[in-house]
Amino acid sequence: MIPPTSPNSEILFLVRTDFSDDDAWHRVDEVAGREGPGVETVNDPANRDLDAATLSSELPTVARGVLLADHVTMTTTDQLVMVYPTGTEASPPFRAPAALLTYVVSPIVLGVMNWSETSGLVNQDGVFSMDHPRP
Repeated sequence: MIPPTSPNSEILFLVRTDFSDDDAWHRVDEVAGREGPGVETVNDPANRDLDAATLSSELPTVARGVLLADHVTMTTTDQLVMVYPTGTEASPPFRAPAALLTYVVSPIVLGVMNWSETSGLVNQDGVFSMDHPRP
């Protein structure tokens, strides 16, 4: 389940929903831990196999989105995390390599970019890429 947060925090939740590979999870969690105070990691078996839409309905109203560590995350070489934006300027969900999460998370948490601007860096395969030019 999603834990309650401070009412003044704009936060993203990295939620583990696949428990098949602890080593893969620890690699994703290590990257997310470098993202700073804007990301809260949730490693709760009660979230097993839940989808982003279901989890987003449990988010505190101040939350900006869910970063879902699902089966795809645990089984792809780039550990593609599902990014599920929420809020008034939410864009369609997309995937982001765990190693690039800082380029997704930091601008959102700092208010430098909104979801629409961030999704401009999503390629035709629905994956965030630093090589993809903005429209």
